[in-house]
Formats: sequence, structure tokens, C-alpha cells
Amino acid sequence: VTAAKNGKEAVDLHRINGQSFDLILMDKDMPIMNGIQATKELRSTGISSKIIGVSSSSREESNVQEFVEAGLDDYYMKPLTEEMLREILDKIKP
Repeated sequence: VTAAKNGKEAVDLHRINGQSFDLILMDKDMPIMNGIQATKELRSTGISSKIIGVSSSSREESNVQEFVEAGLDDYYMKPLTEEMLREILDKIKP
């Protein structure tokens, strides 16, 4: 498990450090680079990791749609429950 404090740090983990992950939980609202920008950057580098977006915004908000279109594999509303996390982890099992 690796935590990034903002979207730029998340992108740098891949671009600069060369790290790869099976699953990325991406918050929509982060400082420096938001989740929409970070997701677009990661997808533009060709990463195929599952990116699950999380936000306190409802699906109806237009910026959530932009987040999904940035390259998310799925989207969940906060707060994430233990059940939601299990569901997410089940999606990446081989």
C-alpha cells in the first residue's frame, strides 16, 4: 500500500519512480493536481491499473461525469465502507 498526498504525487509514483499498482483509489478532490487531471495523466502514459474514483460528489454532478470519462474503471461515493472495499478488491482478483 502506498499513499499519495495529491494527484501530482500519484502521477510521479508511476512516471518518475516507475512503480506500478494493481489498484489505484483516486480521490476527485486533491490539492496540486485533482483526480480528474491525475487520472488523465496516468491513462495517457498507458497504465492499465484499475483506477477507482472516490468522491463525496453525487453521480449527477457534471464534474463527476468528467472524472469517469477521464479513464476510471469505476466510481464510488464517500464514505467508503468495508463492504465497498471488499467489492472493489473482488474486481481485481485474478
